[in-house]
Amino acid sequence: MTTKKLIFCSVDNTLTFSKSGKSFKQSPAKEDIKLIPGVQAGVESFKLHGYDIVGISNQSCVPILKSPLECIEEMQATMNLLPQVSKIYFAPSDGEEVYKVLPHSFVYSRRGNQNSFRKPELGMIQKALEEYGRLDDIWFIGDLLHDEQCAANAKIDYLPAKVWHAKFSGNWKENVYCLNDKQAQFLENVSISCI
Repeated sequence: MTTKKLIFCSVDNTLTFSKSGKSFKQSPAKEDIKLIPGVQAGVESFKLHGYDIVGISNQSCVPILKSPLECIEEMQATMNLLPQVSKIYFAPSDGEEVYKVLPHSFVYSRRGNQNSFRKPELGMIQKALEEYGRLDDIWFIGDLLHDEQCAANAKIDYLPAKVWHAKFSGNWKENVYCLNDKQAQFLENVSISCI
């Protein structure tokens, strides 16, 4: 029996950032998306170690500054750069709806019995986990306090994005980061040397 493993990654400032330097990626988003150093190597390594990688993103700019369709295109452009990411969920500003974005399609859902879809609430995590049976190993990699709170609320192990970026960008220095034993073991088991 194979081990089922899953990593949730925040999108903005964990996987990608804006080339333009603006808070939100500018339209057309595919021209304003840049991978954060170390992310390509990191997702390749996780995929080689059997992890499914799912993006989870609050999008407070939708629908205020950009349409849901523009955000869908942005997430698809992200998956085009990172084909190891199987899907990305994003929640617009009200938290009442969620979009599951796939490379060439999307699925829209409204909140039913789930918590709000916006992090740190569990709605996006619950929606994503509906697709999986029993999972043996689940991690959340993020850059903001609400990412860490979401992981804690879901009882999922958490790794700060800055640690992940350093590990896979060649800027890793032992004993610089305060990691718990499980985080240290996770990074040791999923090393860049396997690429």
